[in-house]
Amino acid sequence: DTETGISIITLHPSRFDAGDVLLQTKVPIEPTETLVELQPRLAEIGAEAVITVLKQFASNEKPSPIPQSSLEGEVVPAPRIGPKRYRLNWAHLTADEVYGLHRAQPHRLLTYLRNKLVHIEVMERAKKLHPNVLALETPLLPGSIVYAKKQKTIYVCCADQQYVRIPRLYARGKRKGDGANFVSFF
Repeated sequence: DTETGISIITLHPSRFDAGDVLLQTKVPIEPTETLVELQPRLAEIGAEAVITVLKQFASNEKPSPIPQSSLEGEVVPAPRIGPKRYRLNWAHLTADEVYGLHRAQPHRLLTYLRNKLVHIEVMERAKKLHPNVLALETPLLPGSIVYAKKQKTIYVCCADQQYVRIPRLYARGKRKGDGANFVSFF
């Protein structure tokens, strides 16, 4: 996503997140920004929005509530990302989708390598592939790993034959490390 937002709403008597909107602020999301980086900005903007609404009430300039139904298409709840979504299925996800999941839930993505659960700590969208990857004559299967020794990093092929770069990952029970540490473990 390129944009999120803050909404200050009234309480609905029987449904969660269904009250009328008192104030809404759109917040741009930077292309490489993760949830961890975005949360403090949203908290600050949200606090300012609450203060604005409280000041309006205190000065008898009550905000005009807008029913959420009239904002159809503008107010969209974020999809829930549950534990099953943390386990990457490289054959079904494009590189942009994999990177998007990482941005939404950094440090939570998991995959398997040789039947061992692997935690992906840091991920980047590979804009320029390492020469080792470019030199491959046949396309790799999704989930295939290419290790770039000089960079000490791992590239993983996704469903769209594009790659993500994973400079930090670890297997359960092992210490966190870069691609070189990880490759030596396997």
